[in-house]
Amino acid sequence: MKLFCLIIFLISTQSYSQEQKNIALYDVNKVYIQLNELNNRELVSSSNKLLLFKGEHNFSIWSARDQRKMYKFFLEGEEIKAILNPNSKNIIFFLKKNGKELTFVGILDVKSGIYKEKEIQNKEFTPLNFKTTFKFNSENGNVYIFSNNKLWNFNLQKIHLLKTLSLNKNLEDSYKDILSISKNSICFKIESDKKYSYFNTQLQPSKWKLDSVMLFHKTTKKLSKISLKENAIGAYSHSGNKIIIDYKNKISSLDILNLEQKSYPKKEDFRVYKSFTENEKTLLMIGHKDLEKIKEANYNSLYKAFKKSKEENFDMYLYSRKLSSFNLLQIDKINSNFEYEKGNLKLPFRFDWNPGENYFITNHGIVYNRINGVFSYYPEVDKSQRWSLDYTREYLKTHEGLTLSNKGDFTFYGYDGLEIMNVTNEREVEEKANFKLTEFYFLQNQNVLAAYIRKEKKKNLIQLELKNEKGDIIWKSEFIDSKIKEEINVGIYLNHNQTHAFLDISPLYYDENNKSYSYLIDLETKKISKFKYNLGAYFTESFSYINGINGDYFIISDIYSKKEQKVKNTAFLATLKNDNIIYKENNKEGAVLKGKVTGNGIVSNFKYNLPKEAKFQFNSSPFSFIKSKNLLAGVHNQELLFWKLDDENSVKKIKLNYDSATYLTSSEKQLFVYYKNGFIDVVDLESLEIIASFTIHKKNENVYKAFFNDDLKFFIPKEIIREYHFVKDFETFPLVSYELFLNRPDIILSKLGYTKPKLIDVYKKAFLKRLAYSGYSEKTDYLAIVKPQISLLNRDAITSISKTNGVSLNLETEVKLDSLLVYINGVPVLKKKPIQNIFKESITLSNGINKITVLGINKEGVKSEPLNLEVTYENNEKPTVYYFGIGVSKYLDATMNLKFADKDVRSLSKLFKSKFEGRIHIDTLNNLNATKENILAFKEQLKNTNINDIVIISFSGHGLVDDANDFYFATHDIDFDKPNIKGVSYADIQQLVEGIPARKKLLLIDACHSGELDAEEINKTEIKVENVTSYIPKGAKGSIIKSNKSGFKTSFEIMKSSFNNSDRGNGSFVISAAGGKEYAFESEKWGNGVFTYSFIKAMEELTLDKFNNKQSIKISMLKDYIYQSVKKLTNNQQKPTSRSENLELDWVLFD
Repeated sequence: MKLFCLIIFLISTQSYSQEQKNIALYDVNKVYIQLNELNNRELVSSSNKLLLFKGEHNFSIWSARDQRKMYKFFLEGEEIKAILNPNSKNIIFFLKKNGKELTFVGILDVKSGIYKEKEIQNKEFTPLNFKTTFKFNSENGNVYIFSNNKLWNFNLQKIHLLKTLSLNKNLEDSYKDILSISKNSICFKIESDKKYSYFNTQLQPSKWKLDSVMLFHKTTKKLSKISLKENAIGAYSHSGNKIIIDYKNKISSLDILNLEQKSYPKKEDFRVYKSFTENEKTLLMIGHKDLEKIKEANYNSLYKAFKKSKEENFDMYLYSRKLSSFNLLQIDKINSNFEYEKGNLKLPFRFDWNPGENYFITNHGIVYNRINGVFSYYPEVDKSQRWSLDYTREYLKTHEGLTLSNKGDFTFYGYDGLEIMNVTNEREVEEKANFKLTEFYFLQNQNVLAAYIRKEKKKNLIQLELKNEKGDIIWKSEFIDSKIKEEINVGIYLNHNQTHAFLDISPLYYDENNKSYSYLIDLETKKISKFKYNLGAYFTESFSYINGINGDYFIISDIYSKKEQKVKNTAFLATLKNDNIIYKENNKEGAVLKGKVTGNGIVSNFKYNLPKEAKFQFNSSPFSFIKSKNLLAGVHNQELLFWKLDDENSVKKIKLNYDSATYLTSSEKQLFVYYKNGFIDVVDLESLEIIASFTIHKKNENVYKAFFNDDLKFFIPKEIIREYHFVKDFETFPLVSYELFLNRPDIILSKLGYTKPKLIDVYKKAFLKRLAYSGYSEKTDYLAIVKPQISLLNRDAITSISKTNGVSLNLETEVKLDSLLVYINGVPVLKKKPIQNIFKESITLSNGINKITVLGINKEGVKSEPLNLEVTYENNEKPTVYYFGIGVSKYLDATMNLKFADKDVRSLSKLFKSKFEGRIHIDTLNNLNATKENILAFKEQLKNTNINDIVIISFSGHGLVDDANDFYFATHDIDFDKPNIKGVSYADIQQLVEGIPARKKLLLIDACHSGELDAEEINKTEIKVENVTSYIPKGAKGSIIKSNKSGFKTSFEIMKSSFNNSDRGNGSFVISAAGGKEYAFESEKWGNGVFTYSFIKAMEELTLDKFNNKQSIKISMLKDYIYQSVKKLTNNQQKPTSRSENLELDWVLFD
């Protein structure tokens, strides 16, 4: 068959509409705070340095080297395809928008953030077809595009299109892909269409067919066919003028100019799926040619296992076992000397993947996306690394009926369903035994209406409660039988004046045989009656309203007569009083109107003016009436507009912080804007300005909130601050490096307006105390501090995965440094005074991830901006664990004897021996042997550890505080009146692990007053726990202290619990049994000190997650478990603290 018979060449460019005004999608000169999470998970394109991820209408640009999010932006269009230029200079977008048939093309200048767009006046050009392929010309930066059986040349600078080649119509259904572009020619392949069926489920690689490889000569305008040997099954890009030909039993490197070939052997039942060119090397993705059969067999095997399991959901079964993909692909390499090297690491082939898709090449490895994260594969070491992304943030689902109280209490729907929280504090919601909270409304009169479900045998019972703002129950309904045996949905819908509510009960899963039931609740008389009505999520006095799925119509139902009206080409927006509503017309104008609903339709009585470019879309433009201010609010793209109810012109337009707003709700003071990405903007209703943004994190069953405002002040707890970073001019900086001056809860809480002034003052004091500890004051202008400059000259040459356990740092400074500090995972590994301004330092890497921080300090003691990078080294060796236990129950002063301190050490020794069998070294000192000299002698053994070992040291016994408020561990022969002579000070304890080779160090101190004390804030401590013995040493100092009358934590306690410690210390993690003002407890019922008892229980119970799957135990998990357990067991009288934390790395103690 003749493959082509007609070639058309066009010299002139295509016509375009008038160029649109340039738009800034992001500002590179502005500093952004970014959370390193991936909420638009589709990886669509890559370049040498960057990666582009896509959401519904938003995109995010990521650094391939740092694996951090840099910029995100919104782009409007019904359908969008995006391609990153390999040189990272620009991104090309092809879009369909405004319902037009023609295609728009947009160019984003990556470095400036400026975007410009034109409409292509050519119906032949259809780049949004899934068969369209793109290839950049490295010589001139233009793009060649195969679309609709034609080859197009797209000029990026002039934004114009030139049709270069048209193929025979017989080839319209074939797949064309450009293999190489040189100065004089373009080489492309033609394949059968079966490979590129739109649905991946029809993937059958064994039937893929290579029809031909063609060479187009630019000068002569001729097209020729390259002659291939029989059994050629694929053709792929190679370096220079070469292409890869995949045969049944070999792979050949073919020079398209002189047709010279070099061949490499290959298994017959394997084939190439994709190639990547990297500098002068070519990487080949190879897998079994019958991949679809292997996939199906594995899938069936998994499904059989799922059927035998207790899981209810197959997807959850796969996810919990990380079995969503099989490692069936490998990367082979043809190096710069054209030598063939086989890869060993197997890469994933997911059920729903086309092999070769979802893999993207950068200068920093091949990046691919899996259900459990994003990974970079490094061919030079044949290893993959999982990106360090945040997975702790709560996902906020869009749901009707979210409400906000005047006290800052608000509702949201997270992973666990409906939740209630306070803006500034975690709300303690009273749980009812055997009940599930399903609806919760803050009413306008500040009462609360809640609905609960109780499962009783095969019945679902619903109970309603009405409480006042103090939490007192005003009314509780009788149980309402849902009459549905299966799981149910319960919805409450309020009328505009909140005098009545409608209760709707329906099956959780749709079944045409199941019925729905409805009830009318009179909130004034508290009467409940059965009610039959057409479901509507919104109500006025006489009517209910529900939008169609696409917002192209809505239905009005008369509550009493049941009569329905369908209003076409119109979307419902909001309810007003007296049966008035706000709605919009779905026409060209897209008008927003106010009208009164009657039994015969809507009588329009007011029209609101919109900005010229604004066009509210039902599915992406939430709208709300704010009764307390008589305001209307509506979202268009990333703008929030306000109107007075009877004013046609908007009174305010503000830029929102995020795109994809999904819901608006308000109190008398504030408006909350909920976003699809899980963030919430807080808008002050007096100034109509955004005063803060926040989001919710859940980590180790604890809830944290992160707040930001426009001047870069933030309030982020230390447990999650590592998940955030600054971005400016395509550079990323960890937020924690700047939190000393910018982490300002006092400012954030003051603006939000829900926190008592006394508590804000305590936060302010905590901020000032931290400044003072670091040698600064409130008057310090941190922007004016002249910091020494330090540069890492070989940053791009350092790969994220290292073959060896060493890395060289080539450093340069502007001025001579007084000292250079290098930390790995928060542990100091190098301290020296550089002699020259340019110097090289070699450091040894730990096994696993290495978070490297480099700091320079000048002679004035000012630190440089930290240099941060991450390098992973894997040797698969299990670390040796060193446990040193010190326990004193019997003292020289026998009146101070304890019962379980020495037993604590024996219990821990037994635990560690079983957990770390075959790789544990144990040495203990109990009672008579526990002297200061013997304890400090442990240092010699600790010097013999290596960098990958784990060191655990535990102390159990009395803890003392002297007149200077310094802590001492009571040795066997201590003088309780003079603890400084024979006691082991906290400084002595830290010195044990100072400078030792081991980098993972955990200190456990089960003693009174083992937390830190602040001389300015001391309080009397009372024992309130019954049936426990407290460690109250005779003659202990520091028990009589100043009274804290605020009722809140002291500024010192807030400083230690909320903020990161700016003094990095020696990188050890110290968990103390009690605060500096507290006592530690032991009891017969625990058989140990409560702290040690809780540690042992944590090591037993944390080995399984909530799905009963095996999990690794991290230090943060241990800390959180122990804290909650000790608090509960001692009725809040003892609260463990982290006297020192290494937040650089939350390392695994046991896996």
